[in-house]
Amino acid sequence: MVLPRFACGVVVVLAFAVAGDARAIEDSLLRTAPAQSYVVYFLDAGPRGAAQPADPSQPLEFASFLIDRAHDFGLLSRLPDATKTLLNVIASLPLVLDHPHAVVLLDAQAEVRRGDSHRLGSLRLALVMHTRQDNARIEQRIQHLLKTYTNSEDSTLTSDAREDGVIYTLKDRRVADWITLSWGRMGEYYVATLGPHVLDSVAAAMRDSPARLAEEEWFQRSWSDVDGAQAAFAAHVRFDRLRQAGDEGLAAKIDAALREAGWAGAQRALWSIGHNEQAVRARCVLQRAGRRELQPITSEAPPGEGVRRAIPDEADWYALLHMPPKDLVLALSSGYLAVRSAHNRARISDYWRDVEARSGVSIERDLLVHLRQPWIIHNYPRHALNLPYVWTRMIPIEGDVAAFRSTLDRLLVTVRDTMDADSVTKLRRDDDGVWRLNFGLDGPALGLADRFLIISFSPHAVRQNVARLRAGSRP
Repeated sequence: MVLPRFACGVVVVLAFAVAGDARAIEDSLLRTAPAQSYVVYFLDAGPRGAAQPADPSQPLEFASFLIDRAHDFGLLSRLPDATKTLLNVIASLPLVLDHPHAVVLLDAQAEVRRGDSHRLGSLRLALVMHTRQDNARIEQRIQHLLKTYTNSEDSTLTSDAREDGVIYTLKDRRVADWITLSWGRMGEYYVATLGPHVLDSVAAAMRDSPARLAEEEWFQRSWSDVDGAQAAFAAHVRFDRLRQAGDEGLAAKIDAALREAGWAGAQRALWSIGHNEQAVRARCVLQRAGRRELQPITSEAPPGEGVRRAIPDEADWYALLHMPPKDLVLALSSGYLAVRSAHNRARISDYWRDVEARSGVSIERDLLVHLRQPWIIHNYPRHALNLPYVWTRMIPIEGDVAAFRSTLDRLLVTVRDTMDADSVTKLRRDDDGVWRLNFGLDGPALGLADRFLIISFSPHAVRQNVARLRAGSRP
């Protein structure tokens, strides 16, 4: 049976890599989120004080520097717009991660595209950074983006002098009317918003207690339950409001996804991630049917000797997830299919049924059933750019490991053989048994060692973990 905490874990594992270097969330940051928010997350992951300059020795800062110089010399001009946008997002990440910040979704509306498909109709979103008035680098980045994406014919920039700073608003006739960008200093904070009247909602939350999410009784009780005072990352979701973001078809998709995750009837949830020395601690509070449910996500007990030996000394942090892999994978896949259109659900399901038939492998009965808990998640080795969300997962294998490897190989060989020969994406198996996705550059990879399935962001990262397990580097 799929347990509700699986859905908690899905959100939490996505934040481990960032929160691994983080500090505790400031109380003042909580007071910036409006009570009417649909979704909000808080994070303090900055490695430096707000007043310190950029550090090019940091990998992500160095990547930002290279992207900006490439732009200055016109080297990005011939790239597709989507690629240039992605590079600008990467270049902007250090500015966000260097400051305690919150991202707030105040509203979202979906439109029916065709059949039971939906697309985004409108969005109201805010980024709030506690810069303590150290805004020079942020304003430089904004000027760079304005030069890149706007022009005098299509874009209109206005300013509004307020008591604590100047607020700028940008509109562009090439995009939908609801796409309005505003930004500026608000006391010790720098705020950037998407959509109409978002900045006013954030200003009201900063000014008036009743307008704040942090003043709600439910949030305060739940914040205490998840030990929010020690959290480096926290996220709050109002599922009841998300159900109202579209038509009955979208609400049905959301309900189906929650049901598959074991969260049928969920109204809202709050997650937190904190530290207990090297170990990451994650908790969740769920509200449904008039009840609040506290659900630990990671193990808060010391690991057993066998698990402890598998955790690299070199890892800055680790987390132990006590979630049966088979149930979690099935819940994730079912939840993903539940929010897709009927056409896409059928297409994806048919593909995997065909792969299973050709390979003679049942993913559930021949592979997932042999995976055990706890999952070990850690950040050794670190990604060269120290990007968020790239970490290593180690999942225990029960039974005949050689037979498991042979079965996994048969499945992946079939997947490889069904891929489009002309696609830039390739699936390859190296002589040492490591499988890797290649997109022109090597991407995610997996391998086996010492009764663990190891999944990481690159073949090299997998091999480093395989080598240390085989060497028995821990006493």
